[in-house]
Amino acid sequence: MAAGRRRVPLAAAGTAVLAIRNATGYLNQIVNQLNHMCEESLYLTDMNNSIKLGAQHAIPDHGTGVEGEGVEVALQDDTFRYPGAERDALHKVSLTIPKGKVVALVGENGSGKTTLASLIAGLYLPTTGTVSYNGVDVREANRESVFDRIALLPQDVDCWPMTVRANVYIGDPDRPLNQEKIEAAAERADIRTVVEEIPHRWDSIAAKDFERGVRLSGGQWQRIGVSRAIYRERDLLIVDEPTAALDPKAEIEMFESLRSFTDDGVTTVLLITHRLAATANADVIYVLHQGRLLESGSHAELTSLTGGHYRELYELQAAQYGHATVPSSRKGEPADA
Repeated sequence: MAAGRRRVPLAAAGTAVLAIRNATGYLNQIVNQLNHMCEESLYLTDMNNSIKLGAQHAIPDHGTGVEGEGVEVALQDDTFRYPGAERDALHKVSLTIPKGKVVALVGENGSGKTTLASLIAGLYLPTTGTVSYNGVDVREANRESVFDRIALLPQDVDCWPMTVRANVYIGDPDRPLNQEKIEAAAERADIRTVVEEIPHRWDSIAAKDFERGVRLSGGQWQRIGVSRAIYRERDLLIVDEPTAALDPKAEIEMFESLRSFTDDGVTTVLLITHRLAATANADVIYVLHQGRLLESGSHAELTSLTGGHYRELYELQAAQYGHATVPSSRKGEPADA
């Protein structure tokens, strides 16, 4: 049986080819959009689960207010494990953050310093154990009364594409903007002169791509973050590696400034750092290792412990500068070699 033959006009054939190509392109777009929707739905599911999980582990909206001047934070047998983790990030940690003092948390990476600071700040609730603020247990406290006591200066400062003024004011946006307080905070953080020398001063946009925009260095952003925390004026200032982007001279000035916050006998500074030279003037040092509290005491007390973990870490850092022995204590008496 012979098959019939039909000739297709060239215009019709060309139209058919274009139609097939367009249809294929549209089909690919539909498939890609469906894939994108599936991926986004996974993110949305994770976000909803995070919101539900966060609500379960958050400080209550309504509870007992934290009263009194200053704030003393006490942890008793605190254990914390991240959801899905196989081991504790912190295990049975008990310590006190006294008011009006400089307290340092030290230890290697992964020792639990930032997790412990998050517990102290009320960002996490302990898996077991208690955290109390002036005697009020965190699970029975009023969330706002806890957060109103705390200012947090993280290692990575949020760099908002707003005016320099707004980047300081955002530290306490619930109160009316006070330019004098903003300038005073900037002065204390040693950034006011820099701001007042740029063309639009406090109205400059802290992003180069905008009109009136300026580009701030990492060290300048870190000082903006300090200004933000100072402007907040809270009883407990938690600072996580505050000098990572600063030169040695600026680093010394920064630690001296942080120390001066406690001169009123009320404000507490909680310092998280790897640079143990910065802890020499801390009133209390807590040494963490693998989620456990190993040692506590002053710099002089800890460096006098033969075989102590803090002393080992300190000597390792000192050796990088050619110091073979532990420097003298604050009282001027040589520590044990």
